[in-house]
Amino acid sequence: MYNRRNINILITDNAISIFSSTFGTFLISWILYELTGSKFAMGGLWLLTITTQILIQFICAPYMDKWPKIKVMILSESFRLIAFTLLLFNFFFGWNDIFIFYSAVLLNSVTLFEPALNSIIPSIVNEGKLVMINSKIASINQLVRFIAYPLAGVIIGIIGTNNSIVLLVIISLISITLLMQFKYEIVSGQLKEKWWNQFKKGLDVYKHNKILIFMGVLIAVTNFGVFATISMHVPYVNEILNGGSFEYGLFAGSFPLGYIVMSFIIGKVNEPKYKLSFMMLALFIGGLTFLGLGYTNILGVAILLEFIAGCAMPMWNIYSTTIYQKLAPENYRGQVFTVRSIIATAATPFGIIYGSIISSLIGLPFMYISIGILTCFTSLLGIIILSYKMKNKSNIKYEVG
Repeated sequence: MYNRRNINILITDNAISIFSSTFGTFLISWILYELTGSKFAMGGLWLLTITTQILIQFICAPYMDKWPKIKVMILSESFRLIAFTLLLFNFFFGWNDIFIFYSAVLLNSVTLFEPALNSIIPSIVNEGKLVMINSKIASINQLVRFIAYPLAGVIIGIIGTNNSIVLLVIISLISITLLMQFKYEIVSGQLKEKWWNQFKKGLDVYKHNKILIFMGVLIAVTNFGVFATISMHVPYVNEILNGGSFEYGLFAGSFPLGYIVMSFIIGKVNEPKYKLSFMMLALFIGGLTFLGLGYTNILGVAILLEFIAGCAMPMWNIYSTTIYQKLAPENYRGQVFTVRSIIATAATPFGIIYGSIISSLIGLPFMYISIGILTCFTSLLGIIILSYKMKNKSNIKYEVG
């Protein structure tokens, strides 16, 4: 079952995909902000991206376990290749067509790579190695993000926008080629199920495992706050921290660095007995960092706070991914992870709208502080609910072995 070659292909290609996505998002965000200088335009960009992701995942969720996962990943990377190619034509021929620009944003938002990856990993990895492999994937992903943000700023500054887009096209081609080397695949035989019946069966998995619903709600609330703030990172660095593209790269890269450090530690230590309480603590720490960002205008302090937030996040992400992988039946694993992605992103458009409006009308510091209060309150409420359920011997499982 454990196939090192296939695992290495997936880990490597996922890292390439993450680099391409991070570099591309950085480039598109910076171009748009330079062109418009508008917080509403930045919020609109993120809103379009997230809305497209939700729509695509909702449509594709019932079919995720009908299609070969590798083909899903190749399709996802192909859409990104087309997006960067359109963007290249837009600048190379001097069209400056806003329709082409937003078409590229839409195509770059077709992200089915992650749910496909998460659903195929348990098929090629022994259960006892899931936490280790998930930690390895998470740490490598964040290492790539840590490198990609400052590197993107440097590359754009040295070779310019047009050549940077050419580089992204080449990287996407490499990613697709590498995926074609994957030799093993498991495909469900349930090919004649109707879309709605297949979708309902995926939802039934959540109905029978209340812990998945519990985590999904917390992820949705957390993502509301995360995307309210992340969509305003460029103006935050520019206006509050008085930084440019390089400072933005340092600020954005500090979160992945913290994530790398904690992911490495998690992969080396034993799993905590009460995972959910441990995960709630991580969310609370993340909320405190939002509060700190709302009160500081010092670049060094902001970078440190983002580093701490990065250390907190894998405590949630790695263990929650492992729980989902263990509880989801193999035939519906792709649907479960796609529904999880839908739940996780359902609140993000509202977060982006909130971040854009509040930042423009009241100010960036207030927006960060309000998100910090929301995140801390939600995590504390989660701890209280967990304590109550434990005392009353609820059917929510707190430990998934």
